Amino acid sequence: MAMSTLFTVAPVLKNISSGFSIIIITLLVAGTAAFVAPIEEEAEEEPVQEPIESQKTKTLESRREVRKDEE
Repeated sequence: MAMSTLFTVAPVLKNISSGFSIIIITLLVAGTAAFVAPIEEEAEEEPVQEPIESQKTKTLESRREVRKDEE
């Protein structure tokens, strides 16, 4: 609200159209808020992929289990 008042009262800023003053005020307030209170990003953990050999072993074991169930 203080920024809006400043753009209404200050002689140099008074000549700026209302649309541009809203845009400028929004950018200034958002930039200030981002600088003062930034939101920290959470670190994303990448899933650990199993080695290909262990994947092949699991596939073979699951096939053997299916064959045992069929018998």
